[in-house]
Amino acid sequence: MPTNKDKENTKKTILVIDLKQESQNSFIIKDILEDEPTFSIISICGEHFSGLALQVVDEFINKYLILKKVKANIINFSKDMLSKLPLPKKEKELSYYSKLPLHKKIKNAVLRYNPDLVLCTSADALKAACAYKKHTGGEYKVGGLLYSYYPDKSFAIPEADFIIVDNYDIKQQFIAYGLADERVFITPIPTSPSLKKLVSREEALKQFDIDDKTTLLVCTSVLGDERFKRVLSNIGLGDKLNVLVNCGQNQRLARYVQELYKPWIRVIADEDMLTALSLSDMVIGRPQAEIIASTIFLEKIFFSIFALGAEERHTQKYLGYDIIVPCKDVADLFSNIKKFLADNNTFAERLHHIQAIKQTEEAESLQGLLLSVLTQKEENGLGDES
Repeated sequence: MPTNKDKENTKKTILVIDLKQESQNSFIIKDILEDEPTFSIISICGEHFSGLALQVVDEFINKYLILKKVKANIINFSKDMLSKLPLPKKEKELSYYSKLPLHKKIKNAVLRYNPDLVLCTSADALKAACAYKKHTGGEYKVGGLLYSYYPDKSFAIPEADFIIVDNYDIKQQFIAYGLADERVFITPIPTSPSLKKLVSREEALKQFDIDDKTTLLVCTSVLGDERFKRVLSNIGLGDKLNVLVNCGQNQRLARYVQELYKPWIRVIADEDMLTALSLSDMVIGRPQAEIIASTIFLEKIFFSIFALGAEERHTQKYLGYDIIVPCKDVADLFSNIKKFLADNNTFAERLHHIQAIKQTEEAESLQGLLLSVLTQKEENGLGDES
């Protein structure tokens, strides 16, 4: 394992941990940070964080030669390979590794990658990473990135070296929770770098084979929320609208939309979302941070509906004052769509707020912020607690 001295003249290793099974956040963060030439990024999301590969590496890499052949591709370590190792029966089962306590998974990740900084996008991972660092006296930094417009108090962990939030309001709330001002940083919720590479309207219309009309993008969430059937089955205005629908991973919902047999409604795959966002004039979805951040970046009108849980309800209320258009039900949604079609300046004030946010944002980029955290001296308040 390389020592800290060995790493002085190498890239800074950042370990990004995202526990959500279907989240794309860690990949977005990885894409953003890879533009910084001094960073080496390791991204572990939920489906890779079962603890299987990391546990095997830590305990057996030096004991069994078979592992040396797959060390570079250890995340893809297979069940068949595991079964060939001379281990107790329980340790040959994938379930054994998936049930490891979170703090042990964090330990294995830190030992495996020897990072300079651990960046967590969930409170559970952040707590475990802080506890392990405190237990071992590690010299690396541990921080959290709040991928939300909701000031989640569980993220207010005093042992963290830093917390990154989206805006000043959330920062003030975290200070009220007891965190030091100098440990709470502001940078906009990260969006995919691919949003800077939009296709032209002409290209998008050609790709989807639709007429040049006002275009509505419906985002049903990653898992495909079937409540959106109530929107899609009742929406008319085919003479004025194109409707593009992303059904996430819900194939049943996708078939339902296709069987509506409305030629001006198209089901689009995840890989076509960039083109759909380029073309859209309006976006409908649940008030989730990822899609809202993208629409703010692209200066699109976002209609929020079907808020689920405290975080989404807070987001709809908080941003509903001047950024997004909150809709209390399907009838209210249709009413707002008709207002937009009658006069696309109806929500111009919200677009002005969005543009003002982008123009006056004083927050550092995520790359610059993490670089400053890594280079801060301990006496500046970012070191380990004594």
